[in-house]
Amino acid sequence: MDPHGEHDQRCGFAVSLRRHDIVQSVLEKKMKRAGKAVRLATVHELRFGVADPSQKKSDLYVTNMAEDGLPTIVDVGVTHSLADTYFSQNTSVGVRGYAADRYAKSKDTGYKKVIRDNNLQLHSRSAVMETYGAFSKDLWSLVTVLTDPASHPHASGDYDPWCRPEPRRDFFLSLAFAAQRGGSKMLREAGKRRRDRRAAGRYATGTRA
Repeated sequence: MDPHGEHDQRCGFAVSLRRHDIVQSVLEKKMKRAGKAVRLATVHELRFGVADPSQKKSDLYVTNMAEDGLPTIVDVGVTHSLADTYFSQNTSVGVRGYAADRYAKSKDTGYKKVIRDNNLQLHSRSAVMETYGAFSKDLWSLVTVLTDPASHPHASGDYDPWCRPEPRRDFFLSLAFAAQRGGSKMLREAGKRRRDRRAAGRYATGTRA
């Protein structure tokens, strides 16, 4: 029995992209509100030329975030705090955001290698959070840049922390709620998949219950 859906949240074969896509959509919306020229990324940003068949891509492409004027690719990630990859490390249960930081580091390493190998004029950032709400250090840094009062077009206003939070608080709350909505959708779809398979006489154990 798995009453809390832990398997579906940790399994690499679960429908986790539902959760990812909801977080990505909210991040894109908040970046636009912050005055950033952002769109969905394509495979072309990471290719070295027209002959490159690579299908690797990030999630978002921003043209006006870096101080040097170069575009920035942003890759979104949501990982489970107790995924086997991190749970084997004792640190995973003692350091807040440990799993998110590890996942963000692996993303950054991969993208920086592609950018370096292909001699691309790009920056890369990661936006990784955990199932239960912990943010990676990179995501904290990214939100700090995006909600800088000196550049955010809505930095000033009649804000109320309870019903109309200022941009920084709104950004963090929106991402956290997006992850929860995404997790709920992922678990509901996983439950439906199980029911459909049972109705068709298919069981995980290979036998009928």
